[in-house]
Amino acid sequence: MTEESAEAFTAALGTLRRLNRDFERMFDTLEETYVFDQHPVLTATMDDLDHDDTSTFFATRPPAIPLPDLLRNTRVTAADGGSADRPTVAGLLAFGARPQAHLPSAFVEAAVYRGSRLTSGDLVRAESIKGQVRDQIDDAVAFVDRFMLRPARKFAGRVDHPQYDIGAVHEAVVNAVAHRDYSLAGAKIRLFLFTDRMELHSPGGLPNTLTIETMPYRVFTRNQLLVSFLSRMTSRRTGRVVPLIVGSRQGNPVDRVGEHGPHRPSSP
Repeated sequence: MTEESAEAFTAALGTLRRLNRDFERMFDTLEETYVFDQHPVLTATMDDLDHDDTSTFFATRPPAIPLPDLLRNTRVTAADGGSADRPTVAGLLAFGARPQAHLPSAFVEAAVYRGSRLTSGDLVRAESIKGQVRDQIDDAVAFVDRFMLRPARKFAGRVDHPQYDIGAVHEAVVNAVAHRDYSLAGAKIRLFLFTDRMELHSPGGLPNTLTIETMPYRVFTRNQLLVSFLSRMTSRRTGRVVPLIVGSRQGNPVDRVGEHGPHRPSSP
């Protein structure tokens, strides 16, 4: 390679790198300007919100601010381009009376299999877990807690050994519900329990220019409005605030698979 061609190659490489950075900034800007969970659901109306839930959530609002104005300012609702306010995607998922009436794919498909293969012949139980996002989280965790293997060992007394750390399962379900891509029509969260593992599939890939390698260095929340609502909501089962912090537990929640036999709690 001559000196002139080496210089030309170096210049071209520098140009490609600058273009790559420009494209990354462009995609990030587009993502910021189009935030799917803040857009109004055009088939829904204000009557599709559970007004008891919105009143409870905003119970400490200043009395001088009417609730409809507060819902609009907090993006629970948004103008539809005309004169009507409609629930946003995040507003419907967090406060909707029946969110799946307008967002039919926004639910968890859960199933239990008696073996280690995804076959209809091994299917033991299947449920569609619907409702508001906090209820989906509660019910999906309860599904795992109910059907995971619980072999017992008898020494001085009976000692159960649950198949999974339920706290780690809760973290995984929260993240699947909070960060899935709700813009993908026909795609739902899938939760499968096998005798040797649990699988949790959340629709959507990594957003824009985010990669596995850059995840430790870049913070990106796909559904920022929904996450904001969830972080201030309480579980109907426990009465506690829904925790959204990830990574507080070490290791794989399925850390004792080899100890378990082929039996699980039976379906009623």
